[in-house]
Amino acid sequence: MHFKVTVLCVVLSLVQYIIAINKCNEDIIENILKMNGCPQSVLSKLHTFGDFKHVLVPETDMLDTLDYIHGCINEPIDGSSDATFTTGFSNKSLGPHTVNYHMEEHECGHVTDFHSSEYGGQTEIYFLSIGSTGCFYRCSIDGKEGTEAGGCIVPLNGQDDHDTLQEAINKCEEELAEVGMVEPFAHLFDLST
Repeated sequence: MHFKVTVLCVVLSLVQYIIAINKCNEDIIENILKMNGCPQSVLSKLHTFGDFKHVLVPETDMLDTLDYIHGCINEPIDGSSDATFTTGFSNKSLGPHTVNYHMEEHECGHVTDFHSSEYGGQTEIYFLSIGSTGCFYRCSIDGKEGTEAGGCIVPLNGQDDHDTLQEAINKCEEELAEVGMVEPFAHLFDLST
């Protein structure tokens, strides 16, 4: 009897652990919603960026293999849109990898991405700020889209000078830390030159 209870406790602990790693961090989300001023029309604002690039990403072992991450959002209709993200690698023999998403906007800077490739998956994105740059926290519901992360995107043809952009990127990094994202971040591009 004692053995069966022990096995049951271990199984329940594993199930609880698996469920926990596939959830968004509610404390971070609550902190974002307290500080972000409840932005609306996020998809429309992202669409006005035109093509954009990720300039602040979580520091990972794969960072030195990345050359760029670009994206664009189609014009939204009734709070939803399609989007394309392309990742380029330092090793040009790999070629770029493009992923298509369908996005749905909720409220207060919350957007859901539905991965439309063979991977499936769903990602929740919460914008801390959206203006000339976009500062965001993303997390996966089902674990197929990777771990939680934060980052910053800027329009490829932005009107801001490098110093202004660098200041916005640094502010995003500070905001991510304020809401509880304590992982180290890396700047994909040096905008100070």
